[in-house]
Amino acid sequence: MQILFRLSLTGLTLATISSSALATSGFAFLGLQPDSRCAAMADSRLAGVEGVSGLFQNPASPGSLQENQVQFLWLDHLQDINYFNTSLSLKRFQPWTLNLAISHLNYGSLEGRDIYNRPTGEFKASDNLLAAGVSRGFGSLRVGVLGKLGLSSIDDSRASLLALDLGLSWTSESDWSLAATLRNAGTVLSDYGSSDTPLPTAFSLGVEKKLRHLPFRWALAWEQVKEEDPWIKAGGEFLIARRWHLGLGYHFGRGEDRLSSGSGEGTRGLNLGIGGLIAGGIHFHWAWSSFGELGALNRFTLSRSF
Repeated sequence: MQILFRLSLTGLTLATISSSALATSGFAFLGLQPDSRCAAMADSRLAGVEGVSGLFQNPASPGSLQENQVQFLWLDHLQDINYFNTSLSLKRFQPWTLNLAISHLNYGSLEGRDIYNRPTGEFKASDNLLAAGVSRGFGSLRVGVLGKLGLSSIDDSRASLLALDLGLSWTSESDWSLAATLRNAGTVLSDYGSSDTPLPTAFSLGVEKKLRHLPFRWALAWEQVKEEDPWIKAGGEFLIARRWHLGLGYHFGRGEDRLSSGSGEGTRGLNLGIGGLIAGGIHFHWAWSSFGELGALNRFTLSRSF
């Protein structure tokens, strides 16, 4: 496996050369999951996710909240890249829930090179996202919408976008949950150079079942990202001592090109995590996501209702 750093018209991206095609959409930071509990289940918990933690998974998720919620995330990404997110859900406009979020992806200092491979000095690159929307519950049905403004920079160049997320979920009396979402549908306002970069628009369907006689839930999600092959994500979660969540998931799209299980690629696509209630009504979650020989992502989330 060869690692490729690509300074492209869509920003700085980290890609891998493999037998599968590279993504052709831009602004890949829109696909980052800013919640550890969801990431532990490989983002498969599309249908049953609730509260501010699932805002970027399904914008309908905060619709059933009875209290305000706030969440902070730090993601230790590959190659010393860091991602920060703060999300807030407010019951100020009941029965509607107002949802706000801000994200920052920092690539750190990078060494510039000209066309002759001569050093030109260091430069910085970053991606930023502002999001606002509303959600509401109608009995067993929840709906939500989330607008996004994305701003990217590479040295003194800039790019921006507007996108919209739509989501709905339904839960039956027998604890079956179904969901559908459309994420990152929108337009590029300004791009690097003159290219017309497509957004990673994604349509997803999800199902989840909470077992009645065991402290366990399982989830499946199917996702189709524009101009990419569809994939399936699967996960499960155990409830331990009524306060700790132990999650495990597998991302089939990320893991389809892994090598034999004896190599570093054997865990590619695997996700796991644990978290629960700690002191003062604060919930802490940690998640680990493997990218095989490239390394792994570690997410740390703190959330609280108030």
